[in-house]
This record gives sequence, C-alpha cells and structure tokens, in this order.
Amino acid sequence: MTWSLPEPRWADLYIPDPPGRVSAGTTLLVDDAATVVIPAQPETDPLICYCFGVPERLLKQTALQHELHEVAELTAHTRAGGGCGSCHPDLEDLLRELWREVEARGYVVLCHELGVTPGGLAESSADDTLAAAYDNLPGLAKVARITDVLNKEVRPYLQGDGGDLTLIDVDGDRVIVHLIGSCSSCAASTLTLRGLVEERLRQYVSPRLEVIAV
Repeated sequence: MTWSLPEPRWADLYIPDPPGRVSAGTTLLVDDAATVVIPAQPETDPLICYCFGVPERLLKQTALQHELHEVAELTAHTRAGGGCGSCHPDLEDLLRELWREVEARGYVVLCHELGVTPGGLAESSADDTLAAAYDNLPGLAKVARITDVLNKEVRPYLQGDGGDLTLIDVDGDRVIVHLIGSCSSCAASTLTLRGLVEERLRQYVSPRLEVIAV
C-alpha cells in the first residue's frame, strides 16, 4: 500500500497561527526538486491579526491617530479582530499598554516616534488600512491570502451552480483567474467576476485588486 500526503495549501504553509500550523522561517520540501521557505514576519513588527494581515505598528499608529481605546473601535478602523476573533486578547493588551506608555512618556512623543500626526489630523479609512496591510505582505503571503479568500468566499458559490475557477497568477494588484465549468460559458460571467469574485477580494484582501479572466 502506498501512502501520499495531500497537496499543501499555501495558506497553511505561510500562516504560523493557530498552533499546529507550520511556523514562519521553516523550509518545507514540496517535492523532490523544490523547497519553499516560509517568510518570517520581521520581529520588530509582528503580525497581530493574521486574518487581515495587520501588524503591531499599524495598530499603534491607528490607535494614536484616532485616539482609540476600545477593541471594537480599532476593528472598525483596521479590520483587525474582525475575522476569527482569536487576536482580541492581544488587541486589548496592545491598547492597554499603549495608553499606559502615553501616560508615562507623553502623547506627542509617541506620535513622533510612530510617525503619526497628533490629534488625528491625517485621516485614513479602513480600506486604506487593509490595502496597506496587503501591500506589506511578502509575495507568497499575498498569493496565500487571495487563495484562502477564493476558497472560502467565492468557489463554494460557483461550485453550487456547476462552475468553478482557478487562480492563474497575481501580478501587482491584478488577480488573473480562469473560469471553468458552467462559469466558462455563462452569459453573466462578467457580472460574476465583478459582483462576486472581485467584490469579495476587495472586501477581504485589498480594495485595489482587479480580477481578470483568461
């Protein structure tokens, strides 16, 4: 009897949390001729929310800029904590420690260190924050994030109607896919690309993404 391992999913290879998944910095043997080195998040700016790829520095900048004290407020501005919710304790700790440091060292001092305009004068939207978090991901992590959203938020709907899609490439903000099954000959395929595929990717990955079918 011959046993074979299931094909690895990029999302499982990259994301080191929750426990049991492969840690960043690990080298994996994909086949006899290729290895994949999982990118490590810089130790100076660790990811806090893995669902939306939001790092610690960006959370602190947003909390200072908009003077946020509650996790719900931070989620509304950055989407951090809006996925699985497992980072809520970390977000609470971050906010508590941040404002303790403000009391000890001064609001303006911390704003200067983190490159924030005091008083929330430099407004940014949740879409801008999501786009910035995506732009800061390594290339492999971008593909993993897009693949994960397609698998969870798009393909089940397409498969329910006898169709499907495959991810061909990610080129900057362009996501290239191939429609298969009933989707390939559907008269509403353009509506599907814009109203479902592109809308979901813009909602969960980056508002700047454009989906192109080949």
